[in-house]
Amino acid sequence: MLKEFTGLMDRGTFEYKEHSDEKLVPLMWVFTNKFDEDGFLINFKARLVARGDLYKSDEETYAATLAAQTFRAIAALIAAFDLETRQYDAIMAFVNAKFKDPIPVQCPAGFTKPGFYLLALRALYGFPFSPLLWNDEIKGTLVKLGLYPIPGVNCVYSNKFLTVIFYVDDFVLVYPKKYRNYANEFERNLMAKYNIRKLGELEHFLGIRVIRDRPNRKLWLLQDSYIEKLEKKFNIHITKVPKTPIPANLIPNSGIATPEQVYAYQQRTGSINFSATHCRPDIARAISKLCEFQLNPSEQHIQAIEQALHYLVGTKYLALEFDGTIIEDQIFLTYSDAAFADDQNTRYSSNGYAIKLFGGMIHFKATKQKTVTTASTEAELLALTLTAKEYMWWIRFFKALGFELNAKTTIVCDNLQTIRLLTKEAPKLITRLKHVDIHQCWLRQEVQAERIAIKWAPTAQMVADGFTKELSPIKHSEFIKQLNMVDVEHMLKGVHQ
Repeated sequence: MLKEFTGLMDRGTFEYKEHSDEKLVPLMWVFTNKFDEDGFLINFKARLVARGDLYKSDEETYAATLAAQTFRAIAALIAAFDLETRQYDAIMAFVNAKFKDPIPVQCPAGFTKPGFYLLALRALYGFPFSPLLWNDEIKGTLVKLGLYPIPGVNCVYSNKFLTVIFYVDDFVLVYPKKYRNYANEFERNLMAKYNIRKLGELEHFLGIRVIRDRPNRKLWLLQDSYIEKLEKKFNIHITKVPKTPIPANLIPNSGIATPEQVYAYQQRTGSINFSATHCRPDIARAISKLCEFQLNPSEQHIQAIEQALHYLVGTKYLALEFDGTIIEDQIFLTYSDAAFADDQNTRYSSNGYAIKLFGGMIHFKATKQKTVTTASTEAELLALTLTAKEYMWWIRFFKALGFELNAKTTIVCDNLQTIRLLTKEAPKLITRLKHVDIHQCWLRQEVQAERIAIKWAPTAQMVADGFTKELSPIKHSEFIKQLNMVDVEHMLKGVHQ
């Protein structure tokens, strides 16, 4: 507590003021034990935070954060080009930003001064707008240090020498070996501005473990530490690892779930979803399906969520693999698929897409379409339109980073009728759905202008197929191979030794 309060005072966060009639915002202490990624206790921490829930303000509070898919793409480039990495942590990051107007707060327990209160001058933890103030502060600093924001991407700044990604107070600096001097200068300037702790090379970020084989230009991403926390939290004991994340043919609950069942179910879906969106695409379809029953889970759904947890814990060492030696026409691959009217209640279709860079998954999605279509070709067309928009976004992102794709890139689809519709001169799709016709016209325009190329592949080679339906054990095993996910338990044993 003394260390925390002294540190805040040294940074000019507070000033003691004599009592007035102003309403004071309470402060509170939060005590935590800090563990490393392997679960070892490293220190005890006391953090002083404001009761922001008791302070009303009309100020903007949204602070953008780094998306997981952006980090995966950067990781792929790190592997492919054997880039250097340095990781940093900003100590007491928020208080580097100043409040526009000081806020009167109560003296915290242990540091009261009779007849006095504190005036908060800097962005203290707990106030809802503090993250945004810190976000604006660090972005301004990065620009002053010669980096520019990548358009349309949160928390990625770059120039021709360096790239910086950050998530709140964690930073990763990425650069080619030949620009080490520029990296050293950037590091000196950053440390002169803020209280920065150097963490060495990139090993853990966003709850993801990073393993590299630099001689062979390979890199793996996994969440074994996070999954182990779920194992303890939900008391999972593995006797036999399920062959698939969930069973097929889940149906809505005909009864009413208790509040306790709903809470327990939602806790589990939320915990699994975090892993699914970060580096476990093999469970993306499963969690998408399970989330459909969040408001009223049945006993069948509760058993299914337990199966998903057992599967996740039993396969915690499955990792996304990126390979910088992959052949040129396989560097960037995009897949699109749809399952027509597969929802028996709403008749919405499922769609999914998979985007791979240097062999590893950087972007994937399993979701429902937002409208009912009247034919499988229409469902495939809607899915392909969504995929094409993401595809074009990634091309712009790569270009902004200075990464030019030399080989012609394509989107893979397993529906020949949809491909003919987009590539032939006289399209013959007949539909009463105006927006489907709009999607058709836009996508035809892009294909005819050769800004997007579409090619066919059989369903057996369609990577996105596993995002649109529950697979059999044999097909799910093949799906994992298509995702280029590998078990890295043996590598971790070598790391620990």
